[in-house]
Amino acid sequence: TPARLNDWSVQAESSNLDVLRAQLQTRIAARGIEIARSGHYPTLALRAASGTSSDAVMDSSATAPGKPINNSIGVVLSIPLYSGGGVSSQVTEQVQLEQKARHDFETARRQAIQAAREYYTGVITGLARIRALEAGEKSSRAAVEANRTGYEVGVRINLDVLNAQQQLYATQRDLALARYGTVLSGLRLKAASGILAESDLEAINRLLREPR
Repeated sequence: TPARLNDWSVQAESSNLDVLRAQLQTRIAARGIEIARSGHYPTLALRAASGTSSDAVMDSSATAPGKPINNSIGVVLSIPLYSGGGVSSQVTEQVQLEQKARHDFETARRQAIQAAREYYTGVITGLARIRALEAGEKSSRAAVEANRTGYEVGVRINLDVLNAQQQLYATQRDLALARYGTVLSGLRLKAASGILAESDLEAINRLLREPR
């Protein structure tokens, strides 16, 4: 639910964990370009100093009381003129990393859509196979009973009963595998769509029971 492939594809495209991680990496890479380009920008630094007038002279009067104190505060403007191409190379590197991040994001998006479609198809075909095998199991049970009755009245041999039982067990085995496969496809579909929760696993656990 919903039983529409397009809805699951859209959900996976927007909420898949790999897609979200790749999207975040793209944003980080774009910010890295801005940081690298800031190497060309002027910088403004605040500087302050405080000391006595005799700090430069180490004598016994350095600790004398009443000594004058010199305080200074100001700003320093630095304008980069040429950095030997270091900043430009850093910008180029960050641009390439950003392009790679965008490529990885697009790849993750496509893989998420593909996974959602694959697991959705697995759920739909699995449910159809389960219904067919459940009907087959019912038919196999009837065949076993019919052959067993025929064996009791002498119109069937023991081999007929064994063959019918073998067919029943094979159908039950295929039915169990189809159920397990469909459950796993459903969990993987939710995981690919970014909506798998602990409650989903708890619901599966409640379906487990001891074999008869």
